Amino acid sequence: VQCHHHPTEEGWGQDEFWSLNAFFRQMKVERDKQSGAVRLVDASFRGEGSGDLAEAEIYYEDLSGYKRAAYPAFPGGPEIAKSGDIGEVDRRAELARLVASSDDLGRAFVNRVWSQFFGYGFTRPVDDMGPHNPPAHPEVLEQLAEQFAAHGYSVRELVGWVAATEPFSLSSRTRADQLADSPEAGGVPLFSRYYTRQLDPEEVYKSLLVASRSPGQSAGGAVQARQQWLGQFAQNMGTDEGTEIIAFHGDIRQSLEMMNSPLMQQATSTGEGSVLRRVAQSQMSPAEKVEHLFLASIAREPTKRELDLSVRMLSANGNEAAALQDIWWALLNSSEFILDH
Repeated sequence: VQCHHHPTEEGWGQDEFWSLNAFFRQMKVERDKQSGAVRLVDASFRGEGSGDLAEAEIYYEDLSGYKRAAYPAFPGGPEIAKSGDIGEVDRRAELARLVASSDDLGRAFVNRVWSQFFGYGFTRPVDDMGPHNPPAHPEVLEQLAEQFAAHGYSVRELVGWVAATEPFSLSSRTRADQLADSPEAGGVPLFSRYYTRQLDPEEVYKSLLVASRSPGQSAGGAVQARQQWLGQFAQNMGTDEGTEIIAFHGDIRQSLEMMNSPLMQQATSTGEGSVLRRVAQSQMSPAEKVEHLFLASIAREPTKRELDLSVRMLSANGNEAAALQDIWWALLNSSEFILDH
């Protein structure tokens, strides 16, 4: 709706989009000269055309090519003062109050959290809700949304409820009687099994750190390493709103990052405090060392075949530590590590 009206949802068009956009004009980015850190700060906003503080408008081009003015407005909400004076009207604070009082907040938040756990929300796409796109299992969505609101929008409570559901405890293995439950093929998710889901970049990053017990960094270094890792998977969508989507698609470039990125080198290092160093220097038998690496990475013991092959590899290699490093690298690059299943 940024450049056209919504094709199916009546009442959502350019006017509504730019009226929401106008809520975010009372801010600017400042950079600390010493640390280089950036932050958003509140700032009064004057109209784009008039320069007026009392009626601070923005402009957009409608479908006919005409310039139109827009002021802050929330669908179904009360009228908002047009002033751009931050001391008189804090537009973002007004928007926050309107969102928090909306009946749709609970449903939208529950839908998003559910999709984080299961890979699928009650609607597809997860952020497209409305009469034009009715949810699957509406009773479950409404019950969770009502309880979420009744408990003061407690995210902790909501996460506990979702984690306690039967679908979350199910196996990802598909039985013959579950073949119809195939949202991967475009069907409605029935949640009769747990759906295999690829971890997002943030989850991969944290999983590598937890699994490897990598030697600690300074706070600044850790933040920079995380930003560099996530930045590799940020896709600029090319809109004037600077939209970014962070996703892990498993393409060639991302596969190469998993194989040989600085983070992977750190995770597979034999440095002081690392998992590999502790395992390699321990008094465990070769089989026990292999079992330890499997449990630390993919949370299961190796099969007999995997164990036999790994132990044979250790005995055939003159450098046991290097062989353990190869096994550890292979485990961290395996489908079992990269998938939530």
